[in-house]
Amino acid sequence: MDQESAGRVVVAFYNAWNERIPKGTDWDELLSTWARFLSDVSVDEARHAYRRLVAQDSNWLPRPGTVRRIALSTRGDQPPREWEAWAQLRRIADASHTGVGSGERLHAVVAATLASLGGREALELHTNGDRELFFRAYRDRLADWETENFGVPSRSD
Repeated sequence: MDQESAGRVVVAFYNAWNERIPKGTDWDELLSTWARFLSDVSVDEARHAYRRLVAQDSNWLPRPGTVRRIALSTRGDQPPREWEAWAQLRRIADASHTGVGSGERLHAVVAATLASLGGREALELHTNGDRELFFRAYRDRLADWETENFGVPSRSD
């Protein structure tokens, strides 16, 4: 998204939340921050984030990182939720124990989690304690994935 489009997004968000840009705020600095967060976000993705955030009717103006995360979440290949990842692990484990492959494609976060838990040995996880271990490992890998995919782009200057 270019600087001009980012400016329109900033104004739209401030207007929707009936907020004024605080006195003494450097408009160029404010715009630069938002433009950096939205640099690889399309106008359509920003519109989606805007509509979703307006529908949530929060009392507080969303931060640029929140807008970025919601906008980018419209792109495909989002990681499964914890319990979906656990269910996928269990399906794969059950299939492997019967000698039949499940044929399921693992999301990169699930694959990284299984690798961190010993690869094929992770297919033996099945108890409540094992599930909690899996969830902790999954949250760690998910945080890495989110940093990589939703993190603020590096400055090019």
